[in-house]
Parts: sequence; structure tokens; C-alpha cells
Amino acid sequence: MGFGEIAVGDAGRGSCEYHDCVADIDLISVSLSKSLASSGGAIIGDRAAVEEISLRARSYIFTASCDPAAIGAALAALRLLRKNPGLPAAVRRAALRMREVAADAGWDAIGGSTPIVCLPVGNRVSAAYVWRLLVTAGIYVNVAIPPAVPENGCLIRLVATAAHSEQDFERLHDALSQARAQLRMARPMGALGDSR
Repeated sequence: MGFGEIAVGDAGRGSCEYHDCVADIDLISVSLSKSLASSGGAIIGDRAAVEEISLRARSYIFTASCDPAAIGAALAALRLLRKNPGLPAAVRRAALRMREVAADAGWDAIGGSTPIVCLPVGNRVSAAYVWRLLVTAGIYVNVAIPPAVPENGCLIRLVATAAHSEQDFERLHDALSQARAQLRMARPMGALGDSR
């Protein structure tokens, strides 16, 4: 389970639930730092298999266990999810709405149906320019730059949540429209290099 997996499947239990193959899966790797608002990760499965992995897997050899606060935060997020079974569907609706808003503002969102909405912006300078415009407008976004993405394949990454309101989406639309217009004006003047 990684970014957005809590929004996958009717109960938010990820790809295995979505594909109806939970009974066929022996081990599940979970990132606590994305969907569950914590840090670290876990391997879920048969106790003997999990212990064997923790002793032999290279990535675990020098890794300490998660701290109690991270585990507590992940457990609290799971309890919240159990109390509010409609959250995964609300996140999916918010992600769809965010993609619609981005398209209406002139952006071509890429990616699937997860809560991560990626907007291609071209080179690093363009990415920094758009990031600054959006952050200044009060829109929190992340930037993906090389080597995480190809050269001239930089992305602005938005994250949809169940807490987003229509007012938030209107504010996002205004900020994305302004960023798109300013980006179009800056590029012909050569201010942002030769990317998209």
C-alpha cells in the first residue's frame, strides 16, 4: 500500500481489496507515511514469514522499529477509517473533482484515480515558478524534479482529501488558472527556458 491506497477498494483496503484477491495474498507491504499520515512502514502477514523478512531482508538489517508516536498515529488513522467507512469514497470523489478543476483551468492531469493529482510543468525553472505561484496563493503542493522524474518532466503534485470543500476547489481553480496564464506569458519571453 502506498500513496492513495486507502482510497482504493470499497473499504479503503487497497489494491488487494479492489481486485478481490485478499485471500490469495501472503504478505502486504504498507507505507504508513502516505495514506495513514504517519511515518515508517510495515509488512503484514504470517508471523514466521514477517520475522524471517525482518532478519534477512537487506533493507531491514539496519532499520530500527517505528517509534511509538508513529504507530499511534497510524492506529488512530485506521480507527478513524473504521468509524467512517465512507472516507475512501469521499477521497475518490475529491480526487475526481480536483482533476476536473485542473482540466478546467487548462492543465492536463496525469496519473490514475488515486488522490495524487500530477500536473506536468516541464523543466525545473517552470516547476519552481508554478510551485511559488500556488504556494503564494495558499495552495500547498509538492514538486517532483529530476532524478525522481525525467529531465523536462517535472510535476506539480496535488493531494485530494475527504476534507476538501467546494470552496477549496474554487480557490484551487483560481490559483491554477492564474498559474497557467502566467506560465504562458513567461515562456514566450524566454524567462522559463524551452520546456513545455
